[in-house]
Amino acid sequence: MTRTMLAIFCTVMLISLATEVRANTPIQQHAVVQKRISLIVRQSAPIAFGTFASSGNGGSLTLNASSGTRSLSGAISALSGGDYGQAEFIITGQPGEEIVITPPVSAILGKAGTGGNMLITDFKINPAEIVTLDGQGTAKIKIGGTLKVPGTVPQGAYSGLFDIEVRYLH
Repeated sequence: MTRTMLAIFCTVMLISLATEVRANTPIQQHAVVQKRISLIVRQSAPIAFGTFASSGNGGSLTLNASSGTRSLSGAISALSGGDYGQAEFIITGQPGEEIVITPPVSAILGKAGTGGNMLITDFKINPAEIVTLDGQGTAKIKIGGTLKVPGTVPQGAYSGLFDIEVRYLH
């Protein structure tokens, strides 16, 4: 019997408080509603490090996000035949809105059946991580990075995937 009365008392108090708060809160007569267009990301070119050979302790290849140039360090030699260049993405969304692009920390390139893997790190974005969509709602970004190549990597074609995060700033 006591529990039932306590429950009814709490319910009455909550209703009373809710009514009191509602009575003292100013009523907002307007609201701004903005519907954003979903962001669409389309890859127009993959990241490609070209053809090279490694020896000794290996080294690294870096693709510049702005210029697309490739630089080599350590025991890495460039070989002819094999295109290289930064990844390119076209992003479509709400015209005039700012978007934030976040690259991965790292990604793995591998060759099926070899056990040989290489790691892409130090991703860079051109023009920047925060971009304003143009009047048609599009932006083009390019992504470069550094490929870490061990000296014992098996010969062949390597591939892999990496994700980028794209979102509106606000």
